Amino acid sequence: MEILGSKDYVSLSLSRPIGNDSFETLGKLYLPILGSTAMGVYQGLFALAGFSSFCTGEDVVKFLGVSYQQFEDSSKALEALGLLRSYLRQDNSQKVYSLFLYPPLSPQAFLNHFLLSSLLEESLGKETMAKIRKGYSEKGAPKGAEDVSTSFRAYFRKSGWNEELHPLEDQEARKILDLGFDVSALDEELSSRGYSSKMLSPEEKAFLEEVAAFYGYSSATIAQFAAESLSPYKPLGEKLLRPSFLKKCREGMKFSYLRDAPTESALPQEKDELAKKIALMDKTPPARFLSIKQGYHKPAEADLKLVERLRLDLGLPGPCVNAVIDYVLGINDNVLSAPLCEKLAALLVRKKLTNARDAMEALLGSKSPKKKSEPKPVTEDYPDNIQETKKDEEISDEELDALFDNIYSRKDSR
Repeated sequence: MEILGSKDYVSLSLSRPIGNDSFETLGKLYLPILGSTAMGVYQGLFALAGFSSFCTGEDVVKFLGVSYQQFEDSSKALEALGLLRSYLRQDNSQKVYSLFLYPPLSPQAFLNHFLLSSLLEESLGKETMAKIRKGYSEKGAPKGAEDVSTSFRAYFRKSGWNEELHPLEDQEARKILDLGFDVSALDEELSSRGYSSKMLSPEEKAFLEEVAAFYGYSSATIAQFAAESLSPYKPLGEKLLRPSFLKKCREGMKFSYLRDAPTESALPQEKDELAKKIALMDKTPPARFLSIKQGYHKPAEADLKLVERLRLDLGLPGPCVNAVIDYVLGINDNVLSAPLCEKLAALLVRKKLTNARDAMEALLGSKSPKKKSEPKPVTEDYPDNIQETKKDEEISDEELDALFDNIYSRKDSR
């Protein structure tokens, strides 16, 4: 916003209703970032809009009790955080400002927002941020209680749901309803940058949903990455710069709040260790699972690119991707071999496996091939040539063939 003059006209409007819960969120989450002056300006504009939608610049600063410079600085802070939008038109020599107040994000959307939560953590520190997250965390089911809620399929069975086109188990239908990609978050993020969601093709939106599931990011975070990776002048279907978008997703793994250990209630409760591992693989996004395998640290970029290819290019379901990660790390000295992972992934895709238990059954029955004293090195180039010097990752064609012979011989013996 430009400097407001005393004789300038100001039109105040609410973009949509702002309730009491919004001010609680502002006080707990936005205040440490904005500061008290900007927060007071927001609340003052809200009050002023209630009884005087059109006034002068002098009226505004007098009502708020701030100087013109303080109003300008506060307005810029509010605009940067998406709480205020300012428009200016010139009628001859008269300036007319149109100010629109926006409600804050919900607490969960704020904490899942890539940039806002980072700013809050920077202001308050990790310890206080952890307490805030705990206060807003979703409450789990009571211990020992059984879930007797009505399933999606049971309730909508008479509504013409085509089970042949959508063969979802009740648990999976619930998961989609709870965790599915929120297109409205994408629309809001693009609109805040002057773009329209119509810029993206249905295929690109489906890709965003797949990546959100792969990394375990919220819709708001994925929308933020997508909005920063658009080329509006390219043809429809090519506006999303996928290499740039995926790079932002990989880089986002370094932020601690994106890789926190799951709470005890979120972990699988099976007593058997193998059953617990399979349950974890079924419910954990592949990028998160890879992070768990190395102590909740950010995975190497080359490993993330490899796992991206398994899920997004080969179309291997997430639980099966996790099974491949676990299996290859176990037999290959904790090194993800690109040729081995891709061959195993292709095998599981051809067998049309969709869950971790079936994938592990197909993989655990094979014997680990013995490495020869002088194996023939694989010469295939890795992404960015990051791993090409790792000797532990060199696996000969003979070893790979032996591995698949074991898998197929097990299948034939059944």
